[in-house]
Amino acid sequence: MALSAKASDYDYTIHDANGVAGVKDGKQYPISKEDWERENPHREHRDSVCTECNFVRDKETLLTFLVPREQKEQATSKPLFVGNFTMPGWTGHSGFYLFKCSNCGKVCIDYPHGYRHKGCLYVQCGHCQLEIVFNPKRYKDVYKRERVVSPPTSKLWVNISNIGLVLLALSMIMIFFFIWPNWHLF
Repeated sequence: MALSAKASDYDYTIHDANGVAGVKDGKQYPISKEDWERENPHREHRDSVCTECNFVRDKETLLTFLVPREQKEQATSKPLFVGNFTMPGWTGHSGFYLFKCSNCGKVCIDYPHGYRHKGCLYVQCGHCQLEIVFNPKRYKDVYKRERVVSPPTSKLWVNISNIGLVLLALSMIMIFFFIWPNWHLF
């Protein structure tokens, strides 16, 4: 079966340190970088007909011209969603959040980066690089809006470890009461 370098010819593609490989029916087919780029040209999101976002040149332009003065004056340390935007070179869009840095006091705008602090998204001050982490419990709306799976909370890990301990105890009880008394050496 002759396969081209088009992504649509494969079930899925793998992009890693070894290059690009297409997978079809469980078998990997290496694809040269030149063939991949020729058959799958980079398409910027601004050229699409996306109705969810607007194009902006950079974050400074967005903050200066598209965010109302009232919003900038009322900014707090809690990030406020201002809209979905795409920038040059992007193949998708992201939500942008306005906030006042609690460290340097500057009003900033940024999109969520990931992943830090046990897999959480964060925004960063453009002046002092302070990071505001989106805790999954407190900022569920951010993860939903960005269509990102939120990392498990610490309570989940505690519950999983407790379940593991209970299963271990039950298996020990089974061994001592059912298997061990009926076990005979000869």
